[in-house]
Amino acid sequence: MQLPELMTPLKEDIGPVDLFTGRSREMKYFLKWVDLVKREIGPSQCILARKRRGKTAFLQRFYNVLYTRGDEKIIPFYFRIPEQKTDFRAFTLQFYKTLITQYLSFKKRLTDPLDAGISLEVLEEMCAEDPVLAENVKQMRRLSAESIDLAWVKTRELGATISHKKDERIIQIIDEFQFMDQYIYDGREKKPLCGAYQSTGESKISPQIISGSYVGWLDSIIRKMVGRYTSFYMHALPDDESVATIYNYAHFYRCLVTSEDAAYIARLCHNDPFYISRIFQSPVREEHITPEVAREVMTYETRVGNEFGEISKMWGEYIFSAFKRINDVNAKKIVLYLAKNQDREFRRGELKDLLDLEINDMELEDRMEKLVKADIIGRGSSMSKYKGLGDDIFALVFRKIYEDEIAAVDASKIEEEFEQKYQTLKGKYSNAVGLAAEHKVRYYLGQVGPARLNAAELTLADTENLPDLGPFSTIRKRSEHWELNKRLEIDLYAEAAEPGRPNLAVEVKDWKRKVGAAQVTEYIAKKKLLEKRLPGATLFMLYSEHAFTRDQVDRLDAEGILACDATLLPGLDQC
Repeated sequence: MQLPELMTPLKEDIGPVDLFTGRSREMKYFLKWVDLVKREIGPSQCILARKRRGKTAFLQRFYNVLYTRGDEKIIPFYFRIPEQKTDFRAFTLQFYKTLITQYLSFKKRLTDPLDAGISLEVLEEMCAEDPVLAENVKQMRRLSAESIDLAWVKTRELGATISHKKDERIIQIIDEFQFMDQYIYDGREKKPLCGAYQSTGESKISPQIISGSYVGWLDSIIRKMVGRYTSFYMHALPDDESVATIYNYAHFYRCLVTSEDAAYIARLCHNDPFYISRIFQSPVREEHITPEVAREVMTYETRVGNEFGEISKMWGEYIFSAFKRINDVNAKKIVLYLAKNQDREFRRGELKDLLDLEINDMELEDRMEKLVKADIIGRGSSMSKYKGLGDDIFALVFRKIYEDEIAAVDASKIEEEFEQKYQTLKGKYSNAVGLAAEHKVRYYLGQVGPARLNAAELTLADTENLPDLGPFSTIRKRSEHWELNKRLEIDLYAEAAEPGRPNLAVEVKDWKRKVGAAQVTEYIAKKKLLEKRLPGATLFMLYSEHAFTRDQVDRLDAEGILACDATLLPGLDQC
């Protein structure tokens, strides 16, 4: 979800706000949850997603969406726990001041938020017009001087305290929650703080959304808080959002990407937003991201040894953290075997025999469950079956790091094996090409701004006096029922944002041959059924990734239909 004029008091790590793409399922879920929070029935949430899955980007966007909505009873608060050793006192005061200053910024509707680096004395002066806040800050000044432990309790309960006294709902978004137990120190001793949220997490007037990049680690924390947090797993992108992300990156990085390229990249990257970003951000990428270039980039990004690639760094850090916590020599053997045999699942006993593991059944079950929670193996069709992640990139990195150690297999041979697999991938993504073509057209139309686009630019016919199009308020699929239990699908229906301008209904095809008479006859008949049912003035367009015969262009023109192909919309570098 993207608002037309998004306020960004929280600077998003992703960069330009328009680079954020997808996560509509997640946004829909959490906005519905906000409605529950308003009625005091929304439980605290825990987002579980491995590192670089897009969790922080989503949380920052969610904060800005809530801020932009401006519901005076729903106040967002965002805080990321630092991934470095931090003094307990400094952490407590920073957490406290950040919540208060974000609250004040929201209430004042500031686009440039207040500075949280001020002193408590200055903060109290800033809150002078709000008796509830002013009194709270005054008490905090006294407590922080007497006992930082009591000051932390006040800080932890601050959201609920303000929400109760002012009949509001402060939603606390705490990113990388698990680091509170790892990096907060009081002198030389760690100050484990997560467990104290056992009671705080129960609040219905100031619930939390906590998150973490190490799934097993955070999951082990919230499992001790039974019933306090509802787990929400963030997975890879669905196909449509994956190709939309690819086109978006292509536009921002000025790269050419055709529909076939986009479909291939989506499959190569397993719809993972981090993998997709590296295709466009890697120093070895080219201006035209062909399948061959994408494979070259992936080889570069999965380097191990003296120079780790960025993808290898991410997975290496994740894997090392998991093994440090599991601390079992058999774990590497298990993960390697499942990574090499991702096409099937295995029972625990079967793995024990195949790998000749010297471990009893109870210990094996414990290790397998920890590997699942660490998100480096997957669960099979039952609780006793396991499988690989189904992620070839993870398998490539893991094998490059560990297969030589375990089975004396050189990394270069592993690369050759994967290169062959990547090449054969080309025949396995044809079902996604049509989807990619649809999103290319959607992206072009979405770029139409105040300058507008003359319809003549979208047709192969030599036609004059065509109307200007755009900007469009929405571009989506649409269904129209024309008989009982019968409906017509419109691939893309773009609604004009300005009165008096036509809407645009688009049919997107990816036929492997020139568009002929049969296809055109079918679309003309469909257009005649649709134009009686669509609201307002609607212009129709038939888009094909491949060419039209000249006589079919003339037929469509005679029917008032735009005939558009890839020569007019060649790739995303033209946006």
